[in-house]
Amino acid sequence: MSLWESLLGALEGLRANAFRASLTMLGMAIGVAAVILLVSIGDGTKQYITKQFSDLGTNLIIIQPGRTETKSPMGPPPGGATRKLTMDDTRALRKWGTQLAAVTPVTLGSGSLRYRDRQRDVTILGCDDQFTEILNLSVGFGRFLSPNDAFSGRRVCCIGETVREQLFGEANPVGEIVQIARSQFRVIGIMARKGTTLGMDMDDLVLVPVRAYMKVFDTDSLFGIRAKALNQDVMEDAMEQAKSILKRQHHGNEDFTLISQDAMMSTMGTILDMIKYIMAGIAGISLVVGGIGIMNILLVSVAERTREVGLRMAVGARRLDILKQFLTESMVLSLLGGSMGVACGLGSATAVGMISEKFQPIVTAGTIALAVFFSGGVGLVFGVYPAWRAAQLDPILALRRE
Repeated sequence: MSLWESLLGALEGLRANAFRASLTMLGMAIGVAAVILLVSIGDGTKQYITKQFSDLGTNLIIIQPGRTETKSPMGPPPGGATRKLTMDDTRALRKWGTQLAAVTPVTLGSGSLRYRDRQRDVTILGCDDQFTEILNLSVGFGRFLSPNDAFSGRRVCCIGETVREQLFGEANPVGEIVQIARSQFRVIGIMARKGTTLGMDMDDLVLVPVRAYMKVFDTDSLFGIRAKALNQDVMEDAMEQAKSILKRQHHGNEDFTLISQDAMMSTMGTILDMIKYIMAGIAGISLVVGGIGIMNILLVSVAERTREVGLRMAVGARRLDILKQFLTESMVLSLLGGSMGVACGLGSATAVGMISEKFQPIVTAGTIALAVFFSGGVGLVFGVYPAWRAAQLDPILALRRE
């Protein structure tokens, strides 16, 4: 029996029990659709997070006080104080960091912002004139902090679009006086709309000179330092140089942590890939359930068609021919169900993408091919036993069966 004859026989067998076959294919379709949808959501999430990191700037180096890693399993020694990062550290990095294009100190806190009879709790970020260069921010109206503002600690500020809308409505706030933590600041600029990046609403910030922040909140330590390497090729050298400078500043102690943007993206990518594989594995369980359904329907089919099998073997069909016929029927069931699942998966991914403009699931040809391959594999594996049982029937006993 040729493959074409096996295929025609399989289609004829499925047509004879169309409703039962349709329900079996539906199980495979759900499994394939679930795999495609969940993997596409995982790939879309990875791309979305990568874009969020890219929006923070390029060649970014994050410097935070304290060590996040230690060679001792017991952690840092008891009572060991973590030295803070200071403006002196920033000046040293700017002076000696030949591989750094820009360096900015960062302080971060929260407080109330008041304008006349309106008040709003906001995130207050202290920085200097190099902050926008490092984090890809721009001013929509007015101007940003100048080097002189940063050096003198002048009481000026730039506000985000959300802050402007809440406190000033449609009015132009540039030149107006606002109160931050009982101190008066003059608004000099409105930041261009940026949106949410890594969970932080960049439009709901108030940016002030770092020295002014320190005076108002009575602190001499920094939340951290942000730096930018000259280019991607010197990223590792820039990090080593920054580490050497800071260790010299801290008397040989490495009580700070440097994190590159690439390292953050790599770590996040690894986590997201693992989540994607777990989601695909969970969805794959439904494929196994569909395979069990195929085995069940084929076992029923073998029982119903015992006399037919005996008749075919009596007129010369080999056991191999019977095996091929039922295996082909199993493969047709799984592949037709897989094709339906591909269509449903693509439609579901498109529907999810229509919900949000910023987040889009990514369906690749590889994902579709993998889902179809596994559906075919499931049909083959779960069709072997029913096909073997049909091939092992005794033709004489099969013909006697009513």
